[in-house]
Amino acid sequence: VMGMQQSRLEDIVAPFKDYPVVLANINCPGQIVISGTKDGVLEATVKIKEDGAKVIPLNVSGAFHSPLMKKGSEHLKRALESIPFSSASVPIILNRTAKSELDIAQLKNNLPLQVISPVRWVESIQELEKKVDTIIEVGPGKVLTGLVKKILNEPNLITINDVESL
Repeated sequence: VMGMQQSRLEDIVAPFKDYPVVLANINCPGQIVISGTKDGVLEATVKIKEDGAKVIPLNVSGAFHSPLMKKGSEHLKRALESIPFSSASVPIILNRTAKSELDIAQLKNNLPLQVISPVRWVESIQELEKKVDTIIEVGPGKVLTGLVKKILNEPNLITINDVESL
């Protein structure tokens, strides 16, 4: 969904809780992904367009970051039981809570919950800004760099997406 405030989008999808339709990725101001059943998302899309926002359908294989992923979340939780974890040596900002975490139990417990919870990217980047003076995106493209530019005023960004930029 492009061009709609988060609070307005929350109001629009609220009646679709039985489907469900939820905010899945709060990427930057005016760019939010919704998730849910196909019928629910299609019906919510009609309301969103009537309200003047642009909707770009995404080709995805599941209703990620929604309650519809509960079985996947439970499966991941069971799979993680046999994997040893350690407390973090540097704080990790959890996209589910947008808070820093070091504790081993919280880090391990967060992973299955992330599957059914929204990605709070805007708040996560705002939290990151309190802790660092430079943000580095490593990988193909500059999608995350573009989102950060829409979230922060004058961010210090470095993008490494090939050998030359490294």
